[in-house]
Amino acid sequence: MSKRNVQLTSETVVPASRRHVAVTVVTALLSVLAVNVGALAFVRNVPLNRGYWLVEQKWAKLEDSREAADWLFLGDSSCNQGLRPDVWKQATGEDAQNLCTIGEMIVTGDAWMLERHVERHGPPRKGAVLVHVYDVWHRPASPALRGSLLAHVPLPWGFWERLSPPLGLNPVERLGVAAGKYAPLYADNASLAVVALRGVAFEPPRFALDGSGYMAWHKANPEAVRADVEQHVNFVNNVRFKASAENRDALARIRALAEQHRFHVYVATSPIAEQLPRLATWRRYKASIDAWQRKVVEGSTYVHLVQRTPVTFRPEEMENADHLTHEAAARYTTTLAKSVLEARTKLAPAPDVTEASTSE
Repeated sequence: MSKRNVQLTSETVVPASRRHVAVTVVTALLSVLAVNVGALAFVRNVPLNRGYWLVEQKWAKLEDSREAADWLFLGDSSCNQGLRPDVWKQATGEDAQNLCTIGEMIVTGDAWMLERHVERHGPPRKGAVLVHVYDVWHRPASPALRGSLLAHVPLPWGFWERLSPPLGLNPVERLGVAAGKYAPLYADNASLAVVALRGVAFEPPRFALDGSGYMAWHKANPEAVRADVEQHVNFVNNVRFKASAENRDALARIRALAEQHRFHVYVATSPIAEQLPRLATWRRYKASIDAWQRKVVEGSTYVHLVQRTPVTFRPEEMENADHLTHEAAARYTTTLAKSVLEARTKLAPAPDVTEASTSE
């Protein structure tokens, strides 16, 4: 049987010209741009990532404030869900604003928020409370912080170099910040993929903060707590504590702000699952953090370490190993408020912070 050339389909390839190539490329780019614009509008109206949303909302709350807060709560998500301003007021008689975000913002984010509050309103009238999970203090500035997370802070471009301690970004990281602001097809690809796969069955997550900035969480997840505890056990069994340079500089900056403007800062231990403090390796790791923090604040009249003994909770009271349900957060808040009040009674009378801030 002789071989013959057989055309399997009826398509005919048209010879490419520069004009055809240009039209194809431009059409593809415009299509991607149109989809990206649509995605940008979608993610701005339907928050998909709780971390991004929290950073944006807490910073917006800070920027929208009209006067100094009595108390500022700063820290990570353990504080966001664990420190209740309503219970704090019952215990102290004083108002508070919960500006806690997520661990990836590390202590640098707290220093920036505190500096921004002082710039706009002066120091908080009563003080600031800083709460972080033990495993935040070793973290450097992650790629997420150097990109998409910075993009969700509603401040003018380059704020990360103006606020202190500054965070230097290379050109690629700056491009990542721009992508986080304007290119959700890149920055939110995982979340958008979930939306696309679920289609009409997709139900947007419901995130909500109360007027004080606190996020109430009502559903415990014991299985997630136990799985998270296993990861923490592996961490403390294999890692020795060393504070990151970013957290070291941020805590030093917080101390400098407190001493310059003469207001008190209380550094506390986060809530934690009851299984972890039972481990000798966890206690040794935590003791290393305490020793380092004591050195950083040594000699300061205005920065104090409180609640050194962790307040522990059962899995049935938690979302993960350091996130509390709403009811459990009441106990943590009451215990921490008592620790702060005890520390405050030992202080020498402080000068009026309004006079101090205006005399600088």
